[in-house]
Amino acid sequence: MKIKLIFTVGLTLLLLSCKVEKERTSESNNTIRYFTKLTGIISPFLDYQPRGEITSQQLDSVSHYKVIYDDQGRVSEMSFFKGKHPSDDSYFYSHKVKYNYQPDQLQRTYFSTKGEKMDMWRHYYMGSGIHKEAFELDDLGRKKSLRLYDTLDTRISNGLGIYEYQVKYISDTSFVQYQFDSLNTSKTLTEYFPFSAALITIDEKGHLYSIGNVNDSNQLTMQDSAGFANVIFDFDEYGNETAWRFYDKEENLANRRSYKDMDYGYAQCVFKMDWIDEQLGLIKDYQQLYFDSEGQPVNDNFGVHQINYNVHHYGALSGIEYYDLNGSKVIHPASGYFRVEVTFD
Repeated sequence: MKIKLIFTVGLTLLLLSCKVEKERTSESNNTIRYFTKLTGIISPFLDYQPRGEITSQQLDSVSHYKVIYDDQGRVSEMSFFKGKHPSDDSYFYSHKVKYNYQPDQLQRTYFSTKGEKMDMWRHYYMGSGIHKEAFELDDLGRKKSLRLYDTLDTRISNGLGIYEYQVKYISDTSFVQYQFDSLNTSKTLTEYFPFSAALITIDEKGHLYSIGNVNDSNQLTMQDSAGFANVIFDFDEYGNETAWRFYDKEENLANRRSYKDMDYGYAQCVFKMDWIDEQLGLIKDYQQLYFDSEGQPVNDNFGVHQINYNVHHYGALSGIEYYDLNGSKVIHPASGYFRVEVTFD
């Protein structure tokens, strides 16, 4: 019995040692990596792009994404943590996204910190119970269409009434995206970017560069109601979004017009950051400022020129304040308050 006990304990320790060594080997081969942020996107056809890589020794002090790669170097699973604690407060508003690769399809499904099926949320969907994104792939392995499903695997429309997305590739760095409802009627990308055919381009680092309104010949054309034809985004070298600007089809800055209750009256939205670590995308707080087509400071239609955002230790928003051009406090009509605070337990 003593010999059997020693053998069993020894075998258990050996198996445990092999398991630990396997995990270490996986990490050393970049199978598991950790990042502080995901770079902002406007289209589901753009990939989630982790940035701000950190080591396993830094995990307890910052919010981060644990990214697992398969043996082909593709993302297999991505999960979000605030320090050591699993959290649903991620970029996609759930704890975990899992990838399922098939020869002609890619599926992304979302889960809570308890491992249960969960809805995700992005501003280009506006919710409506999306648990699964099912992308159909072309012969080159690129996403060419997208359908959405709930936790019961029922096909659904999103909060914008979009039932299916389709794309046509122009080049390796650009594509035209189309959206349709369940009756196959054309829909716009979003209400803020009201383009039925949206030319989306990325820069050399894979960051979003522009969204343009195009005609049947893929030429930029004005969206007259909203007052612009193209939107160009500024990202720094680390993938931090620093501004976006509206242009007409002649590439002149253009002031946004009133459209479907969206804010308007400015041509440029610029961010000023108080950095903790720019490379990791970590900030103490930041300001959002509006400027017109002449580059002059301007109030939007709500009388707001500057929005101050305060950030909690783990990167979560903890306060918002609104000011006009004169630095006076503004009661924002959407909330009814000058300052909104978020508290954490």
